[in-house]
Amino acid sequence: MTFAIKKQFVPLVDESAVASLEATLGYALPSDYRQFLLTKNGGEPANPVFNIFGVGKGYSNSSVRYFFSISEKSTFSLKYKYEIYARAGRIAKEMLPIATDAGGNLVLLAIAGEQIGKVFFWNHDVEGLTDDPASSEHLAFVANSFKEFCDRLLPFS
Repeated sequence: MTFAIKKQFVPLVDESAVASLEATLGYALPSDYRQFLLTKNGGEPANPVFNIFGVGKGYSNSSVRYFFSISEKSTFSLKYKYEIYARAGRIAKEMLPIATDAGGNLVLLAIAGEQIGKVFFWNHDVEGLTDDPASSEHLAFVANSFKEFCDRLLPFS
């Protein structure tokens, strides 16, 4: 299946914008995700459905409402989403929110640590059920890489 963005919300960006985001985050982004930002910079995917593997926290699949972008618009901004989730301690600092589903759950990309490059699903409904809001108990595995995640996206059935 070919990965495509059907609706773009913000303009494309250049290498300096991606490098600036990395400097702000304090982490280098995985190369496949960097390429996505340079060529697509977020948006609504044509095929949004993805499967959740292992412990799905009540979900077996979900769908990407839209991918976040390098943007000043807080609704779409990777930097803003990182600040309100990771810097606020709601998710681990090594996780970057890269997309949202219709219910406000997140698709996360590991940008550091042992899981670097892997994609996870974060269910906000279980956030208050553990002592540590940033616990990996909230995460369900989705893909080994951003490219694999995009390659596995399916149309609504």
